[in-house]
Parts: sequence; structure tokens; C-alpha cells
Amino acid sequence: MLKYLKRGPGFYGYLWRLTGPIALQNLITFSLGLIDTLMVSWLGNTQMAAVTTANVPVFLLISIVFGVQSGLGILVSQYWGKKDMESISRAIGVAAMLGTGITLVLALVLFLWPVQIMDLLSNKHELSVLGAPYLKLIGFSYVFNMLSSIYVSAMRSAENPGFGMKLFGVSTLLNTGMNYLLIFGKCGLPALGIQGAAIATCASYFVVFVIRAVDARKFIPFRFYVVGVTENCILLTVQTLFIVLQLPGWKLAQGVCIALLLLLNRKPLMDGAGKIVHFRR
Repeated sequence: MLKYLKRGPGFYGYLWRLTGPIALQNLITFSLGLIDTLMVSWLGNTQMAAVTTANVPVFLLISIVFGVQSGLGILVSQYWGKKDMESISRAIGVAAMLGTGITLVLALVLFLWPVQIMDLLSNKHELSVLGAPYLKLIGFSYVFNMLSSIYVSAMRSAENPGFGMKLFGVSTLLNTGMNYLLIFGKCGLPALGIQGAAIATCASYFVVFVIRAVDARKFIPFRFYVVGVTENCILLTVQTLFIVLQLPGWKLAQGVCIALLLLLNRKPLMDGAGKIVHFRR
């Protein structure tokens, strides 16, 4: 089997140049929620628990973004190999419509019923009230994140993986800096606490979206094209569903367990990672 690992000169260097930025980009993307939780934890344990609980439904949005960009990446890689730019443009258009539509609907749900949704995840109503301002706003950041991720996925499949790493690296720096300013009220800005973390995340994703839009207008080798999308729509939807359904399965199972415990009038106590560590009557 070792003989199959022997490749020509430069193979593993090229492989690292492709996979390294992708791995770092995924690490950066999934660390944004952790940064919010970490900085909010400086306000106190109660605020940290509220943000941790609010990030549970946000995981569904992250899974959908990841699923759409992964499904698009599969299609773009195939079409890029054939240099079929028109099909790439159609696939991007379908992904933009599908992904933005789903994330916008979920963002509106989180905005309209934040307390009710958090009450399903926590037996402490005061945590739901405290975390509601964060949950109301954070969903809209993933609408911008979806559009940026679609472009990044297309560029990554077109052998330009470094752009996404740089783009979301900028997002992380902006989010961290604005968290510091808005959560704690530095440089003359109001101290908004938990709500400031959500505003910082939305603002950082919006800035990334603007950068992506400017770059796409100048340098993108293909364009958004949504005419005649039937075949791409079916392929992308099926691939996205397979990917999305794999990711949150364990979260769904945890949610069902919590709901059952609540129906049985038991009180789950959750640690910072959202896992059930104890329950009693």
C-alpha cells in the first residue's frame, strides 16, 4: 500500500497548498462562535450560559451554510475540469437562491421568536430573556455569510483556496475587535454586552460580503446566472441535503432528549458545551 503514497516531485507541495488554506478557513469559520462565547464569558457565567444556549440553533445555520457550499464545490469542481463556465455560473446562481432563501427564513424565525426557541433549550427562562437579543440578530449574519461562502467555495473549487482563508481571516479580526469595542463599551461606544457580540458578528460578515462583492465584480472568472437552473437545482439540492442531514444529527438527537426530559418534568443541567451532564426530578 505504501507504493501508492509515492508521487512525483511537487505533488505533496501542491496538495498542501490546496488543503492547508481550506483547513485553516474551516477552523476560522467555526471559531467565530467560540470567540463570541469567550469574550461574553468575561461579563459573567450567566451571560456565557445564555450565549452558549443561543448558539445551539445557530449550529443549524452553520450546517446549512456548510452543506450548500460543499454541494456547490462538488458541482463547480466537475465543471471547472471541463472549463464549462456557463454551468458554473448557473450552479452559483442556484446556490445563491437556495442558500439565501433558507438562511433568511431561519433568520426571521430566530428574530421573531427568540425567547420561545431558547425556552426549548433551557429550563431557565431568565437565560432565554438574556440571550434573546443575541439570537435575534445573529441569524441575519449568516445570510451574508452564505453569500460569501458560496463565492469562496466556487473560487476554492477553481484552484484558488487561499482567497477564502484571507477573507474569513479578516472577518475573525474584525469580529474580535468589534466584540471588544461593543461588548465592553470602549473608545466611546456604548457597552452593549451580549447584544454587542451579535452586532459585531453581523457587521464583520457584512464587511466580508462587501469585500467579496467588490472582488467578484473585478476578478471573478464566472458570473451569477439563474436562467435554466432546473438540473443544477436538483443536483445541488440533493447534495446539500445529504451533507446537511449528516452534520446536525447528533444535535437533533440531543434536542429530542432534552424535549423528552422536559415532558417528563425533569430538569436538565447543561455545561458550557451544551451537553447534558446531570438531570434530576
